Amino acid sequence: MFRKSGQSLKITLIYTLLGVAWIYGSTVLFNAYVDNANERHITILSVLMRLSFVLLSGLLLYILLNSFHVTLQRKVAEYEKLFMKNPNAMWVYDLNTLSFLAVNEAAVREYGYTEKEFLARTIRDIRPAEDIPRLEQSILGIPQGVYSSGIWRHVKKDGTLIWVQITSYALDWNGKRAELILSQNVTERVKFEQQLHELNINLEEKIIERTRQLDEANHALASTNEELITTNEELLSTNDQLSAAQEKIQEQANDLVRQSQQKLSSILSTLKDMVWSAKFIGMREIQIDFVNNAAEEIFGYSAQEFYDNNNLLVECMLVDDPIGITDAMHQQLLAKSYTEIEHMILSKQRKQKWITSRIWMTKDYTGKPVRLDGIITDITLRKKAEHELIRQKEALQRLIDNLPLIIALFDVHGNISFINRFWESTFQQDDGAIGKEHILQQFFPRNLSINETIDFIRSRDGEWHDFKIKTPSGLVDISWCMIPLSDNSIIGIGQDISLRKKQEEEKSKLLQQLVMHNNDLLQFSFIASHNLRGPVATMMGLSKLIEMQPVENPELTTLLNHLFTSVTKLNEVIKDLTKILEIRGDHYQSKQWLDIADLYKSIQETLALQLTGGEIEIQTDFSAYAHFFTIKTYFYSILYNLVSNAIKYRSPHRRPVIEIKTFRSNGHVGFFVRDNGIGIDLEQFGNKLFTLYQRFHLDVEGKGLGLYLVRTQVNALNGSIDVVSKPGQGTTFTVSFPAPSVMPD
Repeated sequence: MFRKSGQSLKITLIYTLLGVAWIYGSTVLFNAYVDNANERHITILSVLMRLSFVLLSGLLLYILLNSFHVTLQRKVAEYEKLFMKNPNAMWVYDLNTLSFLAVNEAAVREYGYTEKEFLARTIRDIRPAEDIPRLEQSILGIPQGVYSSGIWRHVKKDGTLIWVQITSYALDWNGKRAELILSQNVTERVKFEQQLHELNINLEEKIIERTRQLDEANHALASTNEELITTNEELLSTNDQLSAAQEKIQEQANDLVRQSQQKLSSILSTLKDMVWSAKFIGMREIQIDFVNNAAEEIFGYSAQEFYDNNNLLVECMLVDDPIGITDAMHQQLLAKSYTEIEHMILSKQRKQKWITSRIWMTKDYTGKPVRLDGIITDITLRKKAEHELIRQKEALQRLIDNLPLIIALFDVHGNISFINRFWESTFQQDDGAIGKEHILQQFFPRNLSINETIDFIRSRDGEWHDFKIKTPSGLVDISWCMIPLSDNSIIGIGQDISLRKKQEEEKSKLLQQLVMHNNDLLQFSFIASHNLRGPVATMMGLSKLIEMQPVENPELTTLLNHLFTSVTKLNEVIKDLTKILEIRGDHYQSKQWLDIADLYKSIQETLALQLTGGEIEIQTDFSAYAHFFTIKTYFYSILYNLVSNAIKYRSPHRRPVIEIKTFRSNGHVGFFVRDNGIGIDLEQFGNKLFTLYQRFHLDVEGKGLGLYLVRTQVNALNGSIDVVSKPGQGTTFTVSFPAPSVMPD
């Protein structure tokens, strides 16, 4: 790659001088030491001198070679920068394999290939196929040194053909016979020279033609009568004027033809439809002589492939009998000179497409066909849309027929033009009978005003109205809705509400019965909770008085104790019943926004003694949802009872831990209370958990009222409560409410 320098000679001279100096100096020192040393010392000194020479010479060689390597690397970097940053395209290729060995940045920009793509190709790949023999011939006679091989045609990655001026230099590249190429793009210069050459040829042809015309004119003038000699000058002058006018007309005609051809070429190149033309070369054989660019877009084949294969249009037809179809088209063309057909094709990329092919036949004066001209349109998208429309129409028809609704198409006068199958099943009449009689006379009872019904149909207000319709089975309750369409027609949608009407009547009766039963229960509860409270209070007062009197009979004392216990329990039951009635009858009180953290502090103060004595750890997290829109007394009671139960039913075998945490999820908000207490056997007691006066741990003091009150208050707040528990592991109560539509300020 680089010229040989004096560096090798320099290293050799330095190494030689050092060797001579070392040999001389070591010999003098050795001789001076030999006179006074014994044989063993002389041997050791000799070995040390040789080792020192080897080490010193090795160090010197390392320093000299390293300096040479640094200089060489700097020169290589300079040559690479000169090669890579050159503004002209440059590359190095192997003379044996013609493969690219290196390319610069300008070549990548000019030809469109990446450096990796270049190195995977040979210089044949950037040349037209017809130029490769000339390339291979020129490589056989490459001279030494720099030389210009002239102008060549190259092909870019995108297929663009360019003209380049090539300058080359033969060299050795990493042990390979190679050649450095400098490529200069001279496409514009070549095109200009070609245009100039064509203009010169045209000018020479015109001069020759004009000279011939003048010679013929002179010959004609020379053969005329002598009597016309006197008018020769006038004729020459007239001839010159005519020639000038003719040239002007010819020039204008050429310009018009050229402009027309350019416009036609521009139009054909931008058309999405394939335009083709062919001439007859036999009775049935044609030769395609023109195809526009759209052919490749539709068929995938280039214009040249259509020129090379005249049967390509038929071969692409995806039909059962292409020969039969082409014969039928030919017969129709002979009869009418025009035909049109839709069919499928298979493109070069193996894609199925729908096309419309329109063909015109041109005949001579004898009726013999001489040309075919055609236009092919890709209608694949339209066909897909038509198939999709048919599919959607069928799906819509099936949907309309299977909907449990009466659907009909009316005009503003009440005449019907379409009904679905549910109409037939409802009115027990098929669509063949529709239209024979006015719809209002068919289906509406006589006691209903026809004018009122017509006004409803014409209103088209989109609201539902209930009517009684006459059917062969009797009157049916139908709810109707009229929807207007853009063509002034109306879609009528009817729904049989007979069952709903019946259910509403039954529901109304049931509701009345429930109201009566509820009032009776409330009256009974009122009597039980209020009218009994006075007698029970009297009985408890009498019991206290009796306790104060001495009783000598032991049996009477026992009976009185049982009586006192029963009266006390009856009083507690009446109090519990009163509390439950207050919850059920007081759930319409107003709601407010509550801060659950403040509410919990109040509960914590109330339970202070229980929390202090039991060393109970309570963990709270109200970050998910801190404010609840609820009834304060109910919410306080719910949280208080759940926390109190968690404390009451703690495990004696571990430190009690209670977790209280809020949540928000899927349109609901709430909280859960989790403990690690003694737990509940839900498989045994799950169905009795929230019932009144049910207790599951008899060793713990309680009445079995708390959870019943909790569920009653949760239900009153339109909420829900769930429980998860295992004996010996703890219990989790989850209370959930619908999320409010507004948030606190």
